[in-house]
Amino acid sequence: DRDVVLAAVMQCGLALRFASLGLCADRGVVLAAVLRDGRAFEFASEPLQADTGIQVAAGALDLNGLDFALAELRADQGVALAAVRHDGLALEFVSRALRGDRSVVLAAVRRTGRALQFAPKAIQGDWEVVLAAVQQDGGAL
Repeated sequence: DRDVVLAAVMQCGLALRFASLGLCADRGVVLAAVLRDGRAFEFASEPLQADTGIQVAAGALDLNGLDFALAELRADQGVALAAVRHDGLALEFVSRALRGDRSVVLAAVRRTGRALQFAPKAIQGDWEVVLAAVQQDGGAL
């Protein structure tokens, strides 16, 4: 029963391992599980393991994961924003174009001030971005 499994994974994400194959392919159930415990990702169906939203929710695209992500994921603004909000230093691994996207850089430095080092010079000179970086980490400069 979907409601029972949903309740279970909301308490313990790893309970997904006991769900039916059909429920391991249910985006809502899997999303609830990985948000509770990213390790539940391994029990998701293969198509859902390839789903960017599920990957981001599971933390699979954190600083380390983004380093190895496909170029198309590294160039996806939604993925980049999720990654830098999780770990600002992931800015190093997003596409060059997104490292030049002020909103992505701002999200990164608000999380980790030192991420400023990975922004292009033009954005490093943006007063609001620098202020956000220094407020987060006084040693960001």
